[in-house]
Amino acid sequence: MGIKRERAHEFRFFDSAFDVPRDVAIQWLNGVLELEVTEVEQIAERGAEWCQLLHYCTIPEKGIIDLDGVHFGAKLTPNQVEQNYETFVQCLRLLEVQCPYLTDNIPQLISGSYSESIDLLHWMKSFVEFMGKPMYYSAKNERTVILKKHEELRAKEESDKAEQRAAEARQARRGMGPGSRSRLMESTQSRRTSMIPRAAGTMAPPRTAPRTAKPAVPRSGSVRSQGHQASTRSSLQVGSRNLPTSIPRNRSASSEHDVLKSKILSLETELQEQRELAETVATNFDKAWKGIHAYFSEDASVPDAVKHNVAAILRDSMRVQ
Repeated sequence: MGIKRERAHEFRFFDSAFDVPRDVAIQWLNGVLELEVTEVEQIAERGAEWCQLLHYCTIPEKGIIDLDGVHFGAKLTPNQVEQNYETFVQCLRLLEVQCPYLTDNIPQLISGSYSESIDLLHWMKSFVEFMGKPMYYSAKNERTVILKKHEELRAKEESDKAEQRAAEARQARRGMGPGSRSRLMESTQSRRTSMIPRAAGTMAPPRTAPRTAKPAVPRSGSVRSQGHQASTRSSLQVGSRNLPTSIPRNRSASSEHDVLKSKILSLETELQEQRELAETVATNFDKAWKGIHAYFSEDASVPDAVKHNVAAILRDSMRVQ
Protein backbone atom coordinates (compact mmCIF):
# COMPACT_ATOMS: atom_id res chain seq x y z
CA MET A 1 0.00 0.00 0.00
CA GLY A 2 1.33 3.46 -0.93
CA ILE A 3 1.98 6.36 1.38
CA LYS A 4 -0.95 8.36 0.06
CA ARG A 5 -3.37 5.49 0.63
CA GLU A 6 -2.13 4.99 4.19
CA ARG A 7 -2.58 8.69 4.91
CA ALA A 8 -6.08 8.66 3.40
CA HIS A 9 -7.09 6.04 5.99
CA GLU A 10 -6.28 8.52 8.76
CA PHE A 11 -8.55 11.25 7.38
CA ARG A 12 -11.42 12.39 9.58
CA PHE A 13 -13.88 15.04 8.54
CA PHE A 14 -15.06 17.58 11.08
CA ASP A 15 -18.15 19.75 10.80
CA SER A 16 -16.03 22.81 11.49
CA ALA A 17 -15.04 22.69 7.80
CA PHE A 18 -18.49 24.08 6.99
CA ASP A 19 -17.54 27.31 8.72
CA VAL A 20 -15.43 28.29 5.73
CA PRO A 21 -17.33 30.92 3.69
CA ARG A 22 -18.39 30.07 0.17
CA ASP A 23 -16.22 32.74 -1.44
CA VAL A 24 -13.16 31.53 0.44
CA ALA A 25 -13.76 27.92 -0.65
CA ILE A 26 -14.21 28.95 -4.31
CA GLN A 27 -11.08 31.13 -4.12
CA TRP A 28 -9.12 28.17 -2.74
CA LEU A 29 -10.40 25.96 -5.61
CA ASN A 30 -9.38 28.55 -8.24
CA GLY A 31 -5.92 28.82 -6.70
CA VAL A 32 -5.29 25.06 -6.63
CA LEU A 33 -6.63 24.25 -10.11
CA GLU A 34 -5.82 27.59 -11.81
CA LEU A 35 -9.45 28.28 -12.65
CA GLU A 36 -11.74 31.29 -12.78
CA VAL A 37 -14.90 29.77 -11.34
CA THR A 38 -17.51 32.04 -9.77
CA GLU A 39 -20.19 29.49 -8.89
CA VAL A 40 -19.63 26.11 -7.27
CA GLU A 41 -22.45 24.63 -9.37
CA GLN A 42 -20.24 24.96 -12.46
CA ILE A 43 -17.83 22.45 -10.93
CA ALA A 44 -20.55 20.01 -9.90
CA GLU A 45 -22.20 20.00 -13.32
CA ARG A 46 -18.98 18.80 -14.99
CA GLY A 47 -17.36 16.59 -12.36
CA ALA A 48 -13.89 16.87 -13.92
CA GLU A 49 -12.53 19.24 -11.26
CA TRP A 50 -13.28 16.75 -8.46
CA CYS A 51 -11.11 14.20 -10.28
CA GLN A 52 -8.29 16.71 -10.73
CA LEU A 53 -8.36 17.60 -7.03
CA LEU A 54 -7.79 13.93 -6.19
CA HIS A 55 -5.00 13.81 -8.78
CA TYR A 56 -3.48 16.90 -7.16
CA CYS A 57 -3.35 15.43 -3.66
CA THR A 58 -2.35 11.84 -4.61
CA ILE A 59 0.48 12.60 -7.05
CA PRO A 60 3.22 11.27 -7.48
CA GLU A 61 1.71 7.93 -6.43
CA LYS A 62 0.49 6.08 -9.53
CA GLY A 63 -2.45 3.76 -10.05
CA ILE A 64 -4.99 5.85 -8.13
CA ILE A 65 -6.41 8.08 -10.83
CA ASP A 66 -5.66 8.54 -14.52
CA LEU A 67 -6.68 11.86 -16.03
CA ASP A 68 -6.72 10.35 -19.53
CA GLY A 69 -10.24 9.09 -18.81
CA VAL A 70 -11.46 12.47 -17.51
CA HIS A 71 -13.33 14.82 -19.86
CA PHE A 72 -12.52 18.52 -19.52
CA GLY A 73 -14.30 21.39 -21.20
CA ALA A 74 -17.02 23.97 -20.72
CA LYS A 75 -19.69 21.91 -22.49
CA LEU A 76 -19.82 18.17 -21.89
CA THR A 77 -22.36 15.56 -22.91
CA PRO A 78 -24.37 13.76 -20.20
CA ASN A 79 -22.43 10.58 -20.95
CA GLN A 80 -19.10 12.37 -20.42
CA VAL A 81 -20.28 13.85 -17.10
CA GLU A 82 -21.35 10.41 -15.89
CA GLN A 83 -17.94 9.01 -16.86
CA ASN A 84 -16.23 11.76 -14.83
CA TYR A 85 -18.23 10.88 -11.71
CA GLU A 86 -17.55 7.19 -12.25
CA THR A 87 -13.82 7.95 -12.30
CA PHE A 88 -14.21 10.08 -9.15
CA VAL A 89 -16.04 7.34 -7.24
CA GLN A 90 -13.54 4.70 -8.40
CA CYS A 91 -10.64 6.77 -7.10
CA LEU A 92 -12.28 7.16 -3.67
CA ARG A 93 -12.80 3.40 -3.56
CA LEU A 94 -9.12 2.80 -4.27
CA LEU A 95 -8.25 5.17 -1.44
CA GLU A 96 -10.85 3.39 0.73
CA VAL A 97 -12.36 6.71 1.75
CA GLN A 98 -16.06 7.22 2.39
CA CYS A 99 -17.55 10.53 1.28
CA PRO A 100 -21.03 10.98 2.81
CA TYR A 101 -21.76 13.92 0.52
CA LEU A 102 -21.31 11.91 -2.68
CA THR A 103 -22.94 8.49 -2.23
CA ASP A 104 -26.57 9.36 -2.99
CA ASN A 105 -26.14 12.91 -4.30
CA ILE A 106 -24.64 12.39 -7.74
CA PRO A 107 -27.90 13.16 -9.64
CA GLN A 108 -28.33 16.35 -7.59
CA LEU A 109 -24.71 17.31 -8.23
CA ILE A 110 -25.07 16.82 -11.98
CA SER A 111 -28.27 18.88 -12.00
CA GLY A 112 -26.41 21.76 -10.29
CA SER A 113 -27.88 21.70 -6.76
CA TYR A 114 -26.17 24.34 -4.63
CA SER A 115 -26.44 22.67 -1.22
CA GLU A 116 -24.95 19.34 -2.37
CA SER A 117 -22.26 21.15 -4.39
CA ILE A 118 -21.05 23.39 -1.54
CA ASP A 119 -21.05 20.48 0.93
CA LEU A 120 -18.89 18.39 -1.39
CA LEU A 121 -16.56 21.34 -1.97
CA HIS A 122 -16.05 21.75 1.79
CA TRP A 123 -15.35 18.04 2.16
CA MET A 124 -12.87 18.05 -0.76
CA LYS A 125 -11.08 21.13 0.64
CA SER A 126 -10.64 19.43 3.99
CA PHE A 127 -9.46 16.16 2.40
CA VAL A 128 -6.98 17.79 -0.01
CA GLU A 129 -5.45 19.93 2.73
CA PHE A 130 -5.08 16.85 4.95
CA MET A 131 -3.39 14.84 2.18
CA GLY A 132 -0.96 17.67 1.46
CA LYS A 133 0.06 19.45 -1.73
CA PRO A 134 2.73 18.19 -4.15
CA MET A 135 6.10 19.82 -4.64
CA TYR A 136 5.15 20.97 -8.12
CA TYR A 137 1.82 20.73 -9.89
CA SER A 138 0.46 22.78 -12.80
CA ALA A 139 -3.23 22.05 -13.12
CA LYS A 140 -3.53 24.10 -16.31
CA ASN A 141 -0.72 22.17 -18.03
CA GLU A 142 -2.29 18.87 -16.97
CA ARG A 143 -5.61 19.86 -18.53
CA THR A 144 -3.89 21.10 -21.69
CA VAL A 145 -2.13 17.76 -22.15
CA ILE A 146 -5.38 15.81 -21.66
CA LEU A 147 -7.33 18.06 -24.03
CA LYS A 148 -4.63 17.66 -26.69
CA LYS A 149 -4.74 13.87 -26.33
CA HIS A 150 -8.52 13.85 -26.68
CA GLU A 151 -8.33 16.13 -29.72
CA GLU A 152 -5.78 13.86 -31.40
CA LEU A 153 -7.95 10.86 -30.61
CA ARG A 154 -11.02 12.50 -32.16
CA ALA A 155 -9.01 13.51 -35.24
CA LYS A 156 -7.76 9.93 -35.62
CA GLU A 157 -11.30 8.58 -35.32
CA GLU A 158 -12.53 11.02 -37.98
CA SER A 159 -9.62 10.04 -40.24
CA ASP A 160 -10.40 6.35 -39.76
CA LYS A 161 -14.04 6.96 -40.59
CA ALA A 162 -13.08 8.90 -43.72
CA GLU A 163 -10.72 6.11 -44.82
CA GLN A 164 -13.44 3.55 -44.18
CA ARG A 165 -15.92 5.52 -46.29
CA ALA A 166 -13.32 5.82 -49.06
CA ALA A 167 -12.64 2.07 -48.90
CA GLU A 168 -16.35 1.31 -49.12
CA ALA A 169 -16.60 3.67 -52.07
CA ARG A 170 -13.74 1.86 -53.81
CA GLN A 171 -15.36 -1.50 -53.11
CA ALA A 172 -18.65 -0.22 -54.48
CA ARG A 173 -16.81 1.04 -57.55
CA ARG A 174 -15.28 -2.40 -58.10
CA GLY A 175 -18.47 -4.28 -57.24
CA MET A 176 -16.98 -6.11 -54.22
CA GLY A 177 -18.70 -4.55 -51.23
CA PRO A 178 -21.94 -3.08 -49.94
CA GLY A 179 -23.66 -0.90 -52.50
CA SER A 180 -22.00 -2.63 -55.45
CA ARG A 181 -23.25 -2.47 -59.01
CA SER A 182 -24.73 -5.96 -58.85
CA ARG A 183 -26.89 -5.08 -55.84
CA LEU A 184 -27.89 -1.81 -57.45
CA MET A 185 -28.90 -3.70 -60.61
CA GLU A 186 -30.91 -6.22 -58.58
CA SER A 187 -32.71 -3.51 -56.63
CA THR A 188 -33.46 -1.53 -59.79
CA GLN A 189 -34.77 -4.62 -61.57
CA SER A 190 -36.92 -5.58 -58.58
CA ARG A 191 -38.46 -2.09 -58.47
CA ARG A 192 -39.14 -2.15 -62.21
CA THR A 193 -40.54 -5.67 -62.32
CA SER A 194 -42.75 -5.07 -59.28
CA MET A 195 -44.98 -3.00 -61.57
CA ILE A 196 -45.44 -5.94 -63.96
CA PRO A 197 -48.14 -8.51 -63.03
CA ARG A 198 -45.70 -11.45 -62.75
CA ALA A 199 -43.14 -12.74 -60.29
CA ALA A 200 -40.31 -10.29 -59.66
CA GLY A 201 -37.03 -11.15 -61.31
CA THR A 202 -38.54 -13.46 -63.97
CA MET A 203 -38.58 -12.83 -67.70
CA ALA A 204 -41.74 -12.98 -69.76
CA PRO A 205 -42.03 -16.35 -71.53
CA PRO A 206 -41.84 -16.16 -75.32
CA ARG A 207 -45.15 -16.14 -77.11
CA THR A 208 -44.96 -19.24 -79.29
CA ALA A 209 -47.71 -20.90 -81.21
CA PRO A 210 -48.57 -24.47 -80.27
CA ARG A 211 -46.97 -27.06 -82.46
CA THR A 212 -49.23 -29.37 -84.42
CA ALA A 213 -48.28 -32.94 -85.19
CA LYS A 214 -47.70 -33.63 -88.87
CA PRO A 215 -49.88 -36.39 -90.33
CA ALA A 216 -48.03 -39.55 -91.20
CA VAL A 217 -47.64 -39.94 -94.97
CA PRO A 218 -47.59 -43.58 -96.11
CA ARG A 219 -44.97 -44.77 -98.54
CA SER A 220 -45.77 -44.59 -102.20
CA GLY A 221 -46.50 -47.83 -104.03
CA SER A 222 -48.23 -49.59 -101.17
CA VAL A 223 -51.91 -50.36 -101.00
CA ARG A 224 -52.26 -48.08 -97.98
CA SER A 225 -50.51 -45.30 -99.88
CA GLN A 226 -52.81 -45.61 -102.89
CA GLY A 227 -55.87 -45.58 -100.66
CA HIS A 228 -54.55 -42.57 -98.80
CA GLN A 229 -53.91 -40.65 -102.02
CA ALA A 230 -57.39 -41.46 -103.28
CA SER A 231 -59.00 -40.29 -100.05
CA THR A 232 -56.91 -37.12 -100.10
CA ARG A 233 -57.94 -36.31 -103.70
CA SER A 234 -61.59 -36.90 -102.92
CA SER A 235 -61.45 -34.70 -99.79
CA LEU A 236 -59.90 -31.82 -101.74
CA GLN A 237 -62.69 -31.70 -104.25
CA VAL A 238 -65.29 -28.99 -103.63
CA GLY A 239 -68.15 -28.96 -106.12
CA SER A 240 -66.78 -29.14 -109.61
CA ARG A 241 -63.46 -27.38 -108.66
CA ASN A 242 -60.37 -29.11 -107.19
CA LEU A 243 -58.33 -27.32 -104.52
CA PRO A 244 -54.53 -27.28 -105.05
CA THR A 245 -52.70 -30.07 -103.25
CA SER A 246 -50.04 -27.63 -101.88
CA ILE A 247 -52.42 -26.05 -99.36
CA PRO A 248 -51.33 -28.20 -96.36
CA ARG A 249 -47.71 -27.41 -97.16
CA ASN A 250 -48.43 -23.65 -97.20
CA ARG A 251 -50.27 -23.87 -93.89
CA SER A 252 -47.28 -25.57 -92.27
CA ALA A 253 -44.92 -22.86 -93.58
CA SER A 254 -47.27 -20.16 -92.28
CA SER A 255 -47.28 -21.75 -88.82
CA GLU A 256 -43.46 -21.86 -88.72
CA HIS A 257 -43.36 -18.23 -89.86
CA ASP A 258 -45.65 -17.22 -86.98
CA VAL A 259 -43.45 -19.08 -84.51
CA LEU A 260 -40.31 -17.34 -85.76
CA LYS A 261 -42.06 -13.99 -85.73
CA SER A 262 -43.18 -14.46 -82.11
CA LYS A 263 -39.64 -15.43 -81.11
CA ILE A 264 -38.24 -12.32 -82.78
CA LEU A 265 -40.79 -10.12 -81.01
CA SER A 266 -39.95 -11.77 -77.69
CA LEU A 267 -36.22 -11.21 -78.23
CA GLU A 268 -36.83 -7.57 -79.17
CA THR A 269 -38.90 -7.07 -76.00
CA GLU A 270 -36.22 -8.68 -73.83
CA LEU A 271 -33.51 -6.57 -75.51
CA GLN A 272 -35.50 -3.39 -74.87
CA GLU A 273 -35.96 -4.33 -71.20
CA GLN A 274 -32.23 -4.98 -70.79
CA ARG A 275 -31.47 -1.66 -72.48
CA GLU A 276 -33.81 0.23 -70.12
CA LEU A 277 -32.28 -1.59 -67.13
CA ALA A 278 -28.75 -0.63 -68.20
CA GLU A 279 -29.78 3.02 -68.62
CA THR A 280 -31.41 3.03 -65.15
CA VAL A 281 -28.36 1.45 -63.52
CA ALA A 282 -26.01 3.93 -65.22
CA THR A 283 -28.17 6.89 -64.12
CA ASN A 284 -28.38 5.71 -60.50
CA PHE A 285 -24.66 4.93 -60.40
CA ASP A 286 -23.86 8.43 -61.74
CA LYS A 287 -26.13 10.05 -59.11
CA ALA A 288 -24.61 7.95 -56.32
CA TRP A 289 -21.05 8.89 -57.24
CA LYS A 290 -21.94 12.56 -57.58
CA GLY A 291 -23.56 12.43 -54.12
CA ILE A 292 -20.43 10.82 -52.62
CA HIS A 293 -18.22 13.41 -54.28
CA ALA A 294 -20.42 16.28 -53.01
CA TYR A 295 -20.39 14.86 -49.47
CA PHE A 296 -16.61 14.57 -49.34
CA SER A 297 -16.17 18.01 -50.95
CA GLU A 298 -18.45 19.86 -48.50
CA ASP A 299 -17.28 18.07 -45.32
CA ALA A 300 -14.55 20.28 -43.81
CA SER A 301 -13.37 17.55 -41.45
CA VAL A 302 -12.32 15.27 -44.34
CA PRO A 303 -8.58 15.62 -45.17
CA ASP A 304 -7.64 16.99 -48.57
CA ALA A 305 -5.87 13.76 -49.51
CA VAL A 306 -9.09 11.82 -49.06
CA LYS A 307 -11.00 14.35 -51.17
CA HIS A 308 -8.44 13.99 -54.00
CA ASN A 309 -8.73 10.19 -53.86
CA VAL A 310 -12.53 10.35 -54.08
CA ALA A 311 -12.31 12.77 -57.03
CA ALA A 312 -9.89 10.45 -58.83
CA ILE A 313 -12.19 7.47 -58.25
CA LEU A 314 -15.13 9.47 -59.64
CA ARG A 315 -13.16 10.40 -62.78
CA ASP A 316 -12.17 6.76 -63.33
CA SER A 317 -15.79 5.63 -62.98
CA MET A 318 -16.92 8.19 -65.57
CA ARG A 319 -14.28 6.91 -68.03
CA VAL A 320 -15.41 3.31 -67.46
CA GLN A 321 -18.99 4.23 -68.24
